[in-house]
Amino acid sequence: MALTVLFGKGRSGKTEYCFSQMKAEAAQGRRTLLIVPDQASYNAERRFAESLPEKGFMGTQIVGFSRLAYRVFQEKGKDCAFVSELAQKLILQRLLRRHADEFTVLQTAARQDNFVETAGRFIGECRSFCIGPDMLRHAASLLGSQTLSRKLMDIALLYQGYTAYLEERFGSADDTMTVLAREIPSYSFLQGAHVWVDGFQWFTPRQLEVLQAIEQTAAQVTITLTMDPDRVEAQRRETALFHRPYAVYQELRRIFPHLEVRRVAGTDEGGLAVFLNEFFRPVPPVQAEAVKGLILTECGNRILELDAAARRIQALCRRGYRYRDFLILARTGEAYYHIAEEIFAKYGIPFFSDYRRPMTSHPAAEAISSLLDVFTSRWAHEPLFQLLKTDLFPISRCDADDLENYCLAYGIRGYHWLAGEDWQYGRSRYIEEGHGVDEGEEETIRHVNGIRRAVWDALRPCWEEAQEDHSLADWCTLLYRWLYDLGVPQSLQQWKRDDEGAGRAAEGKEHEQVWKRIVAFLHEIVRVCGDDVVPLQEFSQIVKDGLEQLKFSLIPPTLDHVTFTSVERGYTMQARVVFLCGLNDGVFPQRTSEEGMLNDAERRKLEALGVRLGPDSRFRSFQEKFLFYLAAGRAGEQLHLSYILAGDDGGAMEPSSWIRQIEEKGYVDAVGHETGMIEGGREAEFITSLPAALSWLPVMLRPAAEGKETDDVWWALYDWACSHGWKERAAQAVQGLFHRNQPLRLPATLVKRLYAPDGVLRGSVTKFEQYRSCPFAYFARYGLLLEERQMYHFSAPDLGMLVHGALRILGEDLLREHKQWRDLRPEDIPAACRQATERLAPYIQHDILMSNAYFAQIKERLIQTLARTVRRLCQFSESSQFHMEGLEKAFGRKGSPWEALRFTLPDGLEVIVTGQIDRVDSMRDGDAKYVVVIDYKSGRKQLDLSQVFVGLELQLLTYMYVALLNMGEDAVPAAILYCYVRNDKTSLDHVADEEEKKTLYDKKSRLSGYYLDDSQVMTALDTSMEGYSEFLNLRLKKDGTLSNVFHTMYDEAGWQKLLTLAVARIREIAGRIDSGDIAVRPILLGQASPCRYCPYHAVCRFDAQLPDNGYDVVTIRKEDLLEKLDEGGSEHGVDTGTAGGH
Repeated sequence: MALTVLFGKGRSGKTEYCFSQMKAEAAQGRRTLLIVPDQASYNAERRFAESLPEKGFMGTQIVGFSRLAYRVFQEKGKDCAFVSELAQKLILQRLLRRHADEFTVLQTAARQDNFVETAGRFIGECRSFCIGPDMLRHAASLLGSQTLSRKLMDIALLYQGYTAYLEERFGSADDTMTVLAREIPSYSFLQGAHVWVDGFQWFTPRQLEVLQAIEQTAAQVTITLTMDPDRVEAQRRETALFHRPYAVYQELRRIFPHLEVRRVAGTDEGGLAVFLNEFFRPVPPVQAEAVKGLILTECGNRILELDAAARRIQALCRRGYRYRDFLILARTGEAYYHIAEEIFAKYGIPFFSDYRRPMTSHPAAEAISSLLDVFTSRWAHEPLFQLLKTDLFPISRCDADDLENYCLAYGIRGYHWLAGEDWQYGRSRYIEEGHGVDEGEEETIRHVNGIRRAVWDALRPCWEEAQEDHSLADWCTLLYRWLYDLGVPQSLQQWKRDDEGAGRAAEGKEHEQVWKRIVAFLHEIVRVCGDDVVPLQEFSQIVKDGLEQLKFSLIPPTLDHVTFTSVERGYTMQARVVFLCGLNDGVFPQRTSEEGMLNDAERRKLEALGVRLGPDSRFRSFQEKFLFYLAAGRAGEQLHLSYILAGDDGGAMEPSSWIRQIEEKGYVDAVGHETGMIEGGREAEFITSLPAALSWLPVMLRPAAEGKETDDVWWALYDWACSHGWKERAAQAVQGLFHRNQPLRLPATLVKRLYAPDGVLRGSVTKFEQYRSCPFAYFARYGLLLEERQMYHFSAPDLGMLVHGALRILGEDLLREHKQWRDLRPEDIPAACRQATERLAPYIQHDILMSNAYFAQIKERLIQTLARTVRRLCQFSESSQFHMEGLEKAFGRKGSPWEALRFTLPDGLEVIVTGQIDRVDSMRDGDAKYVVVIDYKSGRKQLDLSQVFVGLELQLLTYMYVALLNMGEDAVPAAILYCYVRNDKTSLDHVADEEEKKTLYDKKSRLSGYYLDDSQVMTALDTSMEGYSEFLNLRLKKDGTLSNVFHTMYDEAGWQKLLTLAVARIREIAGRIDSGDIAVRPILLGQASPCRYCPYHAVCRFDAQLPDNGYDVVTIRKEDLLEKLDEGGSEHGVDTGTAGGH
């Protein structure tokens, strides 16, 4: 019947005083009860038991308010399953659907996704502070017509509906603490018991009601408060260090006027007590000498911060400390938890954090979310394959990957699944009727359809049941049955057995725990609002919201472990050594902001009306230093303070203002630095445990790899690790030092297996050019057959296929009727282009051009561009004496009509160059037959003599060589030309009319390439040429000769040299391929590097900064090219072994 408030500063021994009093009362046979914050009950029980000689106790209860409520309700036979956060959210969502239109101020806010959480927190705050809907309405009436008044009426409406629903559904709207205050006086254990309340810094009004009920029943109640007993009234100021416990003390005096005050003075005046007593004064005094046991460290980032803590823990453990002697605190644990888990595992330190990891990352939760998303999205690709890859769906991961690759390649979407029919899409080299899929694709299609049917058969019953609205109870039943039919609980049980068998007991328990929690929250949905009929979309959102609330329950791995927690949860703990991390501006002290339903000004208005809620942001900001005081008081012997210089995103971080004060006032001698580098003399600090110490070997032994000296201790570490069971890890640590990023030359037998399995090296000109660009990229593509994942999109190669195909169809139709382009009437061009495009479109990426309106518009633009090109070709044909002789002239392939370029290498390997010439034109003039080779291009490309010299641009010259080879001895090269089929964008400062557009297009669509330096032949190629040619990049001078300002004109001897050079380059490249050279040595011509868009960069890991890597640098001046051509072009080939450069 008596209440005592026990004052004491941090580290004054308040908890120990409570323990001694509890032991004294228990020794006399009296019942004792210690109430602590919920999160502190385990540690308090352990500390109390360790303080007893027998290391255990009876007749004493150590509980938090939640556990106390459980015991009281258990004794009374009451159901203590009160409304959870998820249930509250469900109820509020239900009420918002009903009342949102009745709101005045909050109508817009109520439609936002996070409004339910905000409203739920505010209602919870009101209930904790004993504020009901009527009090809010009364306050609103006193405020008159202010906006706050209307806001309070909106909140009261929602609050009233919430309490009414609870009363209707459960018979009472009371929360746990309200029921506990009502029932605890009859709790048998409490009758005549002595009660201590320790570790609280403040109480809610509901908790004070419980304490009031306890005081009326118990024999004695003692409440501890952290307070300077000599300066109690000085804490009245809002900025005072102990202002928060002072406010609690004043509230206790109001409720318990008869309370007594005692004090615990504490006897520890040295070491860290100096820091607590001096630094936290309003103006910290300057210290004559540094505080013993206080260490301050500046760290580069959080990883270095925790790594330093782990090393120091290991070093102290070697001096007799136990892991349980260490406590690591941070203002918020989320930023540090995952880093700490990884680092402490590396050092082999048992580690426990009370950070409750969300279950949303567990495959079971992902499977549920993905399953519901599959149905709500009507079988969208992403959720379907998220489901298939959880390993909880009854198909293998390999089958899931095969299916996904197929779906991505052919654009399989929801409606393809819902059709319920086998898919018949396959890749073909051809884009026309009459050609099936490539050889081997049929088996792939059969395999994929087998997987498709397995997925469809498993999900179809669920899909069909999900098409109708159901009550939430029925939805939960269906979801449970779907998961059961898919074998999810069975798979989780098997995972549990596998993990336990492999010694991973904690992981095994997670699988069991997640299933139990999922089933429990489905039961709660049914209990709270199971009768509500909702569509699938709403049920899916309810389930996802529920999954986000689920957390894994944590159990310490061992009694001897390092504890990591947040400052707010860890201020009741004690440890010999405490690491307080993240003392950075904005982190600790934390920046507080106005958030929630009411801002600070509105809270002050309500407080003036007698409606007192939780502290505002201003009050919370003042309490940051008090939290620092509490955290610092956890340390018994050493307090390690640290701050970082860079955040996780690399941004600069400033130290806390407290750090500057600690330095300036002399509380520490010096600041330590953790930069990620090991300074001389500190080696022993970093060699504390394996495998952590091995991670430093690459850094510390690198000078040795470069021929420089290094400290012998690192070689000793390597030798010791190799001889004590760590040889493989040690070798892995240092292998990068001796790694050469160059592959070995392939043996001759392997070259034959990869490139010439039938004894013949076949390849298109493009392949040989690709080898010259980078030997390793060629090896990856054509030797290892590595390919990028096929994707369903319209790309440049698809455009090229369509353009080539359409022009081939139009050209073949003309040749079949013995006509030329000039014979195609202008009015027939649009229809002919549309017909050719429509004929080919279904074969381009599985009819992608008809998949939606966007691609349909692209197709229309392609038809327009094609029509412009055909019109231009017709005009050129009218002005030319050359005629189209052949289209798509293939050579080197099976059944090809033309003879290929072939030769034999010195070792006897036969080489056949393959290809297909888009178009060949010719003109007979006496004994000579002049030949023009035309290549259609959908992208801009210019013939560059320097690229011909180095072997990067050989295609058109090789095509001309083959054409001459097959068209008779009288054939003479006239031109090799690129014909562009594209519509380039042009920037103008005015709106162009159609005539100007046509002029601009004609100017950009000239055929470019190399020409025969013969004005008669060129004027025959373009009879309309007067000065500049309208169709070719040629200019006829006044004297009748051709201008060669761009060095694109060659006489017959020059042409022979060019053709000989091209063939020689291909022969040299083939020789390099045959030699097995697969060097990582991309060519660098000017500033253009092939690595920029290379898909194999992640494989070769080319880095020009590495000593073994360098570009094949080619520098050649254009004015030297013709001279070198006359010399035969041996320099800058591929057989000269050009040196790499950086």
